[in-house]
Amino acid sequence: MSPAFFLLFIASTGAFSWQNGQPRSYVSLIDTEYFVGNVYFDATYDTSKEAELSYGGAGGDFYYRQWRARAIIQLGERADSHLGEAHLGYELGVLEGLRLDIGIFRSFLQRYSYYRAENWSQQVPAAEEALAPLLKGIRLQIFADHQTKIELYALTGWRGRTEINEVPSFAFQLQWTFRDWLSFTSNDYFGIDTPGVPGRFRYHTNKQVHLRYFQDSDGVFNRGAFFLGGDFGFEHGGGVSAFGGSGAAHSFVSAMVHHRLWMAEDTLAWSIGAAYVTNPGNYLVIDTVSEDLSGEKFDAWDFYTTIDVIPEEHVTLRAELAHRNTQKNGETRGLFALLFSM
Repeated sequence: MSPAFFLLFIASTGAFSWQNGQPRSYVSLIDTEYFVGNVYFDATYDTSKEAELSYGGAGGDFYYRQWRARAIIQLGERADSHLGEAHLGYELGVLEGLRLDIGIFRSFLQRYSYYRAENWSQQVPAAEEALAPLLKGIRLQIFADHQTKIELYALTGWRGRTEINEVPSFAFQLQWTFRDWLSFTSNDYFGIDTPGVPGRFRYHTNKQVHLRYFQDSDGVFNRGAFFLGGDFGFEHGGGVSAFGGSGAAHSFVSAMVHHRLWMAEDTLAWSIGAAYVTNPGNYLVIDTVSEDLSGEKFDAWDFYTTIDVIPEEHVTLRAELAHRNTQKNGETRGLFALLFSM
């Protein structure tokens, strides 16, 4: 079995649908020889706000021989543009799996999916919100064997919006699956991407581990899993340094731990998690932090607990209590969400 076919096989059987950030269903309601459709819907009611359409997206994957194209059109409160994904790929037909893509990609640097139904919680940690949500450039996917996938990127910059300093950024992802109950992912990024400061470079790396420690389809409790993650990054040059001394400190460190328990034949799930981030100089812009912390040290920790009712694999009813604390204030909020994903 080739690696590409193996990964397609485990996806079609839902072997990794328990992981945070992965699709809950690998069966689309729109599935033809040349097109597989995707629809995402996320409506929330926040106890401190009114009901809103947080996100709506539609599109899918187009196939023709060795060609593949993907496009997602989006709207809603969280939509950062009208075009969420748009890339074209070609299967090169060498090795056991090798594909070249060009276009706009959802950032692999974020461990939480942009499509909230694929996550264990509705709120994402502050550390995730600081990372680039969108990348533009060229991607090479390499299926080394049935356990390993490698992705190489040449990109237009950290936020993927414009080419900066006329120098491409580079990124690397390694996904290693030991068994269907244990996987490890490593992401690395390097770029000279600060506008107008060609002497400053950025490095960022993050790691994540998914561990499913038990599974019993016949019991009251069906599955239990942990998700662990961490970041380390910095900028250096052009008046700043990684840890201070020769310039303002521009570094970023985070850690997170999450747990999820599935019950009642996977129709009910309970998640709990916590995360911490420290960001001296606040050099990574965190768009969702309301207070002005530009140039200041940013420290934050998050906590959440979530109950998901899953009447069928495409629909999730979610209730969540979340708290975020920064060095200036804290906020606790409850929310209810209706999520649809296919």
